Amino acid sequence: MNAKQLFLDFLSLVFLLAMIIGCIFYFLFWGGLSSLQALLKFLIPVAGFGFLWVARMHFKRKRKKKREREGNLEVTLILSYGDKIKAEIITFGVPIVILIIPFLYCSLNIKWFSSKAFRLFSLIFKLLTAFL
Repeated sequence: MNAKQLFLDFLSLVFLLAMIIGCIFYFLFWGGLSSLQALLKFLIPVAGFGFLWVARMHFKRKRKKKREREGNLEVTLILSYGDKIKAEIITFGVPIVILIIPFLYCSLNIKWFSSKAFRLFSLIFKLLTAFL
């Protein structure tokens, strides 16, 4: 390592320590624990999906290396008409299910959020069907 790389490593270490100390002071002394708690609650499902994504990429990388050694990097996809129907049911059924959820919780007492949800998802549905 030359002097330039050592200096950059030192600066990154100082920055990391300053960030850690700043976060500790903010969360402990300025009442930021509620925002930290909200952030951690938000990150729990994100971390779960992130972990699954990393695990999936790990196995796909192994499969890719194996296929590179074999010289076969092509993928053949054979779909039937039933697969096409399933994809269309999922594409058109998900917005309908999302629109039904507010009605289940409101027991047909339509409030402002369900009407906004209906308008939003009808717009998204129209945009999706315009491209299909």
